[in-house]
Amino acid sequence: MWRAAATLPLVVVAAACGGGGGKPLADTARPCLTKLGDYVHHKPEKGPPADPDPRLPLLDPDAPPTASAAASRLKWPDEFQEYGEVLYPPSNPGANAVQIFIFGDEKLPTRVVAAIRRATQNQTFFLPGTTMNRIGQSLVQWSSPPSPKQRTTVRACLTRA
Repeated sequence: MWRAAATLPLVVVAAACGGGGGKPLADTARPCLTKLGDYVHHKPEKGPPADPDPRLPLLDPDAPPTASAAASRLKWPDEFQEYGEVLYPPSNPGANAVQIFIFGDEKLPTRVVAAIRRATQNQTFFLPGTTMNRIGQSLVQWSSPPSPKQRTTVRACLTRA
């Protein structure tokens, strides 16, 4: 009986965050993510004059780092939907925060994760914190290991029903 009571809140969150038919994923994910903690929505910002294109804090798979060249950050893609963070209260068990990147489809996030893994294996790129995880068309990076509840609720927000 207690298992049913413990899983009920997760089912409610998943139902509230379910798919939105033809809507972009960010349109349904953002309201869901705001219910999990303090949500910070990042907007594209111009870079310095030498490189004014807005960039994401992700490794560019088309310009991976080498032993003689630093990593290049990914330009903000045209089909990109959302860059945000959920900040959890300090009293919450698990991670303090999670960064969320929602793309238009699964192609670019798959390439980004593969580039990060290659660079990490080759020791040409240091990724702070934990590894980057792909959930469909989204990338997720936790500040530290998440609790099972955190992992489940974020996945529910980023998965279309």
